[in-house]
Amino acid sequence: MMISKLAFSAFAAILCANATTPDSDTPAATDGTKAQAETPDPTTDGVEILLGVGSRVRGTVSDYMTTSANVMESKTLGRATPQAMAGLGFPLCSAGDSRDAKKRVDANVARKKAIDDRASETRSAEEKTADENAKTTIHFTGFNCKAGFQPLSAFVSATFSSDTNHTISSYTIGLGYHVSKYLHVVGGFSLSPVSEPAPGFRNAAAAYVSGHPSQYPTFDPEKMRKNELDAFDGFQFVAPPASGTGNGTPIYPGDVLTTHYRGGLFIGVAFPLSLKSHLP
Repeated sequence: MMISKLAFSAFAAILCANATTPDSDTPAATDGTKAQAETPDPTTDGVEILLGVGSRVRGTVSDYMTTSANVMESKTLGRATPQAMAGLGFPLCSAGDSRDAKKRVDANVARKKAIDDRASETRSAEEKTADENAKTTIHFTGFNCKAGFQPLSAFVSATFSSDTNHTISSYTIGLGYHVSKYLHVVGGFSLSPVSEPAPGFRNAAAAYVSGHPSQYPTFDPEKMRKNELDAFDGFQFVAPPASGTGNGTPIYPGDVLTTHYRGGLFIGVAFPLSLKSHLP
């Protein structure tokens, strides 16, 4: 009997506890407090760090250097040259990630609905005024883009390649398309610093080759004047002395190379990292 009474008392205590504990499935109060708390903040930092790889698909250039033997060597920067890229992306259609633009608009709608649901309650004039102000305050969700433009972003980047004589092979600005959350296809206009034969040296070298065809049988004076691709590759710009002794005579008295920036079209893929998530 004692055991039966103890069991009955424990069972009654459980029933009382269940009667006083709110059911987890019970809908939230209609004051909209819970709805507001669960509404995501539509204003987030949308700047992204971009790391990726790509190549120049138009605007192939020759980047020269000179050796200790006074010979010009060329490196070609073009479609067959992979380049690593690092830069920043800026989504165009939302303050945060442009892929979540619709979600952020829905958050504003849900916030307005929560305020409307409180309208029938007895509230002070100050509370009603605050509600109306909150209802008319629309958080920025980005430009009013159509669905097809929402995955777009602008980007700026620097690229790096071993097939150039410069630390940074190019600077690029353009647009990116968000294929997925972790993959962007990017394309834009690229400017590359290129060391190329100086205009005066090109003319002097072409004239010297024309006058000494047996000494430079593999070089075309017309291609050298036009600075065509790899026209100077392997060219010795100091003429050896006739006797084979001495330091030789420079074909051109000035600097044989000068640096220009050449434009081209860059296409690649990038892997975005949220800048906000990496800040303290």
